[in-house]
Amino acid sequence: MPFPGSSLPLFDVGTLFALVGPPAGSSSPARPHDRPIAVLGGCLALGCYIAMIAHLGLAPHGVAPIIAVFIAALASSVVGFAFSAAGGAILFHVLPSPVEIIQILLVCSIANQALSVWALRRAISWRATAPFLLSGMLGAPAGAWLLLHSEPHAYLLAFGVLLIGYSLSALIRPQTQLRRRWLGGDWLVGLLGGLTGGFAASPGAPLSIWLTLLGWDKLRRRAVYQPFILVIQCVALVSMQAMARQVQPQGSITGVSLYLPASLLGTWYGLSIFAALNDNQFTLAINLLLIVSGLALVL
Repeated sequence: MPFPGSSLPLFDVGTLFALVGPPAGSSSPARPHDRPIAVLGGCLALGCYIAMIAHLGLAPHGVAPIIAVFIAALASSVVGFAFSAAGGAILFHVLPSPVEIIQILLVCSIANQALSVWALRRAISWRATAPFLLSGMLGAPAGAWLLLHSEPHAYLLAFGVLLIGYSLSALIRPQTQLRRRWLGGDWLVGLLGGLTGGFAASPGAPLSIWLTLLGWDKLRRRAVYQPFILVIQCVALVSMQAMARQVQPQGSITGVSLYLPASLLGTWYGLSIFAALNDNQFTLAINLLLIVSGLALVL
């Protein structure tokens, strides 16, 4: 079934759309009672899960961090990136251990991206993604090294200001596009995405900006930067572990895994919202999330 406004096939999320209803513009028959039932069921499932772990004493810092992860996953999965920025902006105020926070963000983000890539698998063009991936895989270890062997504050500040400045200008002039595509641009943007993924946990921001400037529709954009983010995050994580073996993580795998159900449920809902957005709404959501990412880096 074609995706509205795109020649690419509709991404398949299995039973997702059977529960939340068909995307906007779909010719599939709508079942009016399915959407509220799905929303209510998801809220009840999240509430029961939070109540259970709170009753069993499995959440030593309370349920606020789990709710924060759910909100960050929902917001970021609408556009496909910025989970670490949105989640980190909250978790750094409610959890005491930076190492545990990074663990939670990395594990949940990789799980969210894996679910999103699976949902988009029929729309992904690995040939179009290859230049970004190849250069990004070179940049990610360099970004990880920069994070571990230098003071990245100045880089993060500059990158955050750049994201905020671009997003604000894009909101003021939403139709800005490149008149000519530079052939080496994909490789350079991929390298920059790898670098920012390694030292700022934000590999998707440069690609989302570049593909928006190229005028691609929402599904085509996301089908490129979604697998890019997943691969770069994995490369960055492996690189950090290899470069910093002496650093012992403070959070247990069991503790981190408590956040996965809330994170995946938020991603599930975010994907359904993504399906209902048109290209202009999707671009607006991207710019707002880029501003959040920039503020998280600056503040």
